[in-house]
Amino acid sequence: MKYKISMAVIVDTKEIMAFINHYWKKGHVLAKSEELFLFQYQNYLSPSELNMVVAKNSDGEIKAILGFVPVSYGSEQSDVFGALWKVADDVKAPMLGLKLLSFLRKKVNGRYLTLGLNETSSSIYRYMNFEVGYMIQWYIGNAQCSAKLTMNIEFPELDDSFQLKVIEPNEELFSLLALTNSYPKKDREYIQHRFVEHPIYDYDFIGIFSKDKLAACMVIREQQGPSSKCIRIVDYIGDDSYLAGSAASIQKLLKERGAEYADLIAFGLAQDVLESGGFRKVNGDVVVPNYFEPFELKTIDILCAYDNSEATSIRIFKADGDQDRPNVI
Repeated sequence: MKYKISMAVIVDTKEIMAFINHYWKKGHVLAKSEELFLFQYQNYLSPSELNMVVAKNSDGEIKAILGFVPVSYGSEQSDVFGALWKVADDVKAPMLGLKLLSFLRKKVNGRYLTLGLNETSSSIYRYMNFEVGYMIQWYIGNAQCSAKLTMNIEFPELDDSFQLKVIEPNEELFSLLALTNSYPKKDREYIQHRFVEHPIYDYDFIGIFSKDKLAACMVIREQQGPSSKCIRIVDYIGDDSYLAGSAASIQKLLKERGAEYADLIAFGLAQDVLESGGFRKVNGDVVVPNYFEPFELKTIDILCAYDNSEATSIRIFKADGDQDRPNVI
């Protein structure tokens, strides 16, 4: 059977949500909440379109999908993160999924990245000459809290280097974006939409100040667990050294907010710099959870892949793609 591959449009929304419910996971949050689905996939520049590639059979039925999330919402040219990628179980065309990916890569004007892979999908990306690697989960513990959500983590006291302050997205912050020399390249419209306009999650922008000047910024979200809460650093703008130098100030923030620890899941940060500043890497017997909806007391390895056709610096964070989204509403 032949399949027509095209970009999805807004009138495909209900059918795509039904496809997710039937072929991906019954009761999936993106199959239940149209508000969240459109927040994730409606095209910012052209609202009648969706950021999703679909394959339809001769009857016009959707039989495969590949969602993506651009990180530049103010321009047609953008790096993109691949997200939901699924071919219907009853399709007898083994290359259909790859054809969707090939279609998307020709369509976009930037790099293609993705995270949250399983071993099967990661092997496909390796076959296509993508770089594949594991993201690292870092943490900072609150020495005044006992471990309830974690196991075997350290709680050292650290020395202050920089000051932290809650800020609003402003020109000073956006100027830091322009100075970023790593990929993917994010713009102010992406930051505004992804974090300020999120329909469910509340994010804070925590400015890192050096001598009263904004030097870097963390995007954080408080995460409530069954018996305690933590702070999740889901995105970061700035040089790695400012993040590393803020470890002690992050400890103070944990104490102020009554959080047990802060974690950061990222790829491409300078490991020696973060470790020298006081961040600890999750490995061995240390357990820092990633899943909270429902809560699971176990460490989850997260694979990512990216098109690194040029020798450039790549940084990937938890909020990229569709990893930091609600599973339960």
